[in-house]
Amino acid sequence: MNSKEIIRKEFWGRYLVTWMYNLHFSLLTGTTGTLIVGYIGVASIVLLISGFFAWLSKYSKWVKSLKFKSRSTKIGLLYDWHKLIGLTFCIPLLALTVTGVMLAIPKQTDPILTALVNNISSPLRTQIQPCKQFNIPLSQAILIAQKKVPDARLAWIETPSNLNAIYRFRFQTVNDPSYCFPHSYIEVNALTGKLESMFNIDKQSTASKIKNWIHPLHDGSIGGNILKVIWVLSGFGSAALFFIGVYRWLVRTKKI
Repeated sequence: MNSKEIIRKEFWGRYLVTWMYNLHFSLLTGTTGTLIVGYIGVASIVLLISGFFAWLSKYSKWVKSLKFKSRSTKIGLLYDWHKLIGLTFCIPLLALTVTGVMLAIPKQTDPILTALVNNISSPLRTQIQPCKQFNIPLSQAILIAQKKVPDARLAWIETPSNLNAIYRFRFQTVNDPSYCFPHSYIEVNALTGKLESMFNIDKQSTASKIKNWIHPLHDGSIGGNILKVIWVLSGFGSAALFFIGVYRWLVRTKKI
């Protein structure tokens, strides 16, 4: 095979997986949709916590209250199912929702993390005015970057453009849990080969390291197949809670 042959050419958002990602993250409406998703997540957290304490306040004997009772009414049976599903998936759904909110609306949630832990470190973005031709080929730029983090895995490459003569590389270090979206960056000048900036997440603040765990925890990539199965079941569980809750309300209000 010719080493210069293009084996795949895709653009983000134009194939199914990335389309679904954009739908999930921003409802296909950009920044506005991301804000909507974030605040829906906040409302979901309130519902989960309030639902748990609403159940907790009614029962002193937890084991007994978890059992299905002999019910003669549809409302009672729906309540038991709603209670059981909610208690089963309460912790997974809280973990998914909290991390999702932090990903969707970082400007609103980062101050909370900063107040609880310490300041969040952010990588720099260098701007270099480009010229007509770049002097440093990609292969050489990669070697320059890898010398700074020899044990790290190269995950993303941003090539120079007609607006910025910078190679930007994204690496996963040994202690970085995020495989798809690692948080260590190295920038190389495409004109001179100079190392312009370096951001190693392993050497950053505690708050920065916590943020680095948010995405792999949210997508289940740090827990192997077991965590992914739990997350998938939790997703179905949240849908079941919604439909059972709505159906029970309709029955109680005699709308059906």
